[in-house]
Amino acid sequence: GEVLSDLEGLRSVQSIGGSLKLGLSIGYNFGLVSLEGLRSLQLVEGDLHIQHNFAVTSLKGLNNLEHVGGELHILHNDLLTSLEGLDNLRSVGANLSVYRNVSLASIEGLHNVQSVGDELIIRDNRWLTSLEGLRNLHSVAGDLTIWGNDLLSDLRGLEKLTRIESRLMIHRNASLVSLGGLDNLQTVETDLQVDGNRSLMSLTALDNLQNVGKHLWVEDNPKLSSDLVQAFADRLVAGGFAGKMTTTGNRP
Repeated sequence: GEVLSDLEGLRSVQSIGGSLKLGLSIGYNFGLVSLEGLRSLQLVEGDLHIQHNFAVTSLKGLNNLEHVGGELHILHNDLLTSLEGLDNLRSVGANLSVYRNVSLASIEGLHNVQSVGDELIIRDNRWLTSLEGLRNLHSVAGDLTIWGNDLLSDLRGLEKLTRIESRLMIHRNASLVSLGGLDNLQTVETDLQVDGNRSLMSLTALDNLQNVGKHLWVEDNPKLSSDLVQAFADRLVAGGFAGKMTTTGNRP
């Protein structure tokens, strides 16, 4: 069959969805190199999936997109190096996932996103060095997951978050030395999970955290002192934490 190389046939589309809240899936394209045909698109009422596009290097063409009502999934785009093109996006109504884009070095294109209506997942982007593109994010209504981003050294860019409405998971980020960026976080409604971060040495960025709802899980961080973890746990208990606690496998 014919190989899709552009989206020019959609150049006049300004919105997708209406009362049916339909979405758009752009995926499994070997020849697609550009999203420029979507340059008029301002609103997707349903889900927007951009996945398994093997030649797309940026999201230019989505520059006028302001809102996705459902999920925004950006995953398995092998040559995608940045999220440039999403610069006018303000909100995502459900999950926002940036997952396993093996060339992605920057999420700066998300710098105007203020709210995510469910989970935010930044996972397995091995060249990603910074979360600064999330600097205007102030609300995550579900889990926040930072997992397997091997070059992240801190979490700067998350300073506007004061509460996580569900779980915070910081898992297996090999170069993560500190949690800097979470300095204003006060509440995690369910579980706080910090585990398998082999370079992590400090929890100081969580000094303003007052409330964890269910499970405190700080485990298998081999450079993080057990004494520091215990002091952190003791402070939360003194503040009223009465949930489950797992704090094994940290540095003696």
